[in-house]
Amino acid sequence: MKITRKQLRRLITETMITPSTEVIRQILDDPEVDERLKVILRADDEESIAQALNLLATIYPDKYDDIDIEIPAQTATTEYEEDFEFKQYLNKDSASYQLYVAQRDRLLKSFEPWLQGTFTSSGRLLTIFEAALAHYFASADYMGLPNTQHEDYLRGDFPSFEVPSGRHPLYHMIAKEFMKTINIDGFPNLADGSSVMSDAYGTSYHMLERLVRDGVLDLEAGITDAIESLKVTGDLYRDDPYLYVFKDPEGWLTTNIPEYSRI
Repeated sequence: MKITRKQLRRLITETMITPSTEVIRQILDDPEVDERLKVILRADDEESIAQALNLLATIYPDKYDDIDIEIPAQTATTEYEEDFEFKQYLNKDSASYQLYVAQRDRLLKSFEPWLQGTFTSSGRLLTIFEAALAHYFASADYMGLPNTQHEDYLRGDFPSFEVPSGRHPLYHMIAKEFMKTINIDGFPNLADGSSVMSDAYGTSYHMLERLVRDGVLDLEAGITDAIESLKVTGDLYRDDPYLYVFKDPEGWLTTNIPEYSRI
C-alpha cells in the first residue's frame, strides 16, 4: 500500500506516546521504499531501526524527511510494543496489577542479596563471564584481524561488552541466571515466557546495570578470571604481547553454553 506524506505525519502524531511499530509496518508496505532498507528494518532491533530511519530520511526526503528524529528507534521494536501493551493491560486499579506488584517486589528484594552472595567468578558464573568474552570477540576486529583485540581496548571496553542489538550480554546472562533461581508461590516460572516474568527480568537487568554503574558490584575481577581460564584451555591466546585472539568464539558458545549462543 502506498502511503502519502500526509498519512505518515498523522501516524507519527498518533504514535508519539505509544509504540511506533505501526509506522514501521507502513514503511514495510510502501512499494517506493528499497527492499534493502526493509531488510534492515525487519531486523527489529533498535540499532538497525535507527540506521534504517536515518537512511530513509536521506534517500526519501520528500516523504520521510526528519523521520529519524520524529520516531525514537527504541519505540519501534516489537519488544517495546509488547511491553507497552502489557503495561496497558495491567491497569493500576486491577487485582492482577496489585498481585503483580507484590510478586515483583518480593522478587527484587531477593535480587541484590543473591548478587552479593553468588556474584563470584567461579563455577556457572565463571562460564557466564567467559561467554561474555566470546560474544565480545565474535564481533571484535583489530587492524583487519577478526576475533582479535588489543589488550588496551579489551580492558577499556569490558564494562560495555555490547552486542549489535545494544544488549549487554553479561548483564543479560546474569539476570537470566537469577531468574532461574526463583521459586515464589504464585509467581510464573521463567519457562512460561509470561509478561510478568519478562518485566521482572527487565527490572533485574536494569538494577544490575545500576549496581555496576554505582560501584556496588565490580565486573572486572570476573572478566580477568575468565581471560585466565580461557587462556588455560587454549581458546584465548596472545598473538603478541598486546593482542588477544579468541580462536572460535561462535563455536565456543555453541559448545559450552548453547542457550546463550544467540543473544
